[in-house]
Amino acid sequence: MLTLVKKFGKVGLLGITLLSLQGCLATAVVVGGATAAKVATDPRSAGRQIDDETLEEKVAYNLNKDEQIKSEARINVVAYNGKVLLIGQAPNESAREAAKSVAAGVESVSTVYNEIRVGEKIGVAQISQDSWITTKVKSQLLVNNEVKATEVKVITENGEVFLMGSLSNTQANAAADVARNVSGVAKVVKVITYVQ
Repeated sequence: MLTLVKKFGKVGLLGITLLSLQGCLATAVVVGGATAAKVATDPRSAGRQIDDETLEEKVAYNLNKDEQIKSEARINVVAYNGKVLLIGQAPNESAREAAKSVAAGVESVSTVYNEIRVGEKIGVAQISQDSWITTKVKSQLLVNNEVKATEVKVITENGEVFLMGSLSNTQANAAADVARNVSGVAKVVKVITYVQ
């Protein structure tokens, strides 16, 4: 009798485990589908996207090895086609320049755009506001006829919107106009590779 209880207990536990994993599987399918859609709509090749993500991780890792930058600065790294954008806040010009030097020293970085601002680190409220601004800009780009939303990477830091991508002059200006007209945007910075 005890063996039967153990057997059915294990079967019951297995059943409960499988049922609870169903939700995880659905989440994995949705996330996987969203990732596949992002890869498919990005004008960069899948390999280039992976290279850029790897580059972001390498630069961030190297920045975190610098104690002053790690403890006193807030820096985000964005890579697009081998070009690195540094945004955030540093306590002084020395830390700002040190971050640029670290990023430039990472293999495969072709250009560093140092848009780190000297000042206090922003807080959670501003970070949330920045996310909301990015969402609004991306939404407006979806309905714009001059530039495809998938061709522009939009990043917001402390009310400043940074636009990255490979665009024509007309497309870059259209994207900047869209961003400029979104409430809460203090400044628009184009980090664009111009193409014909």
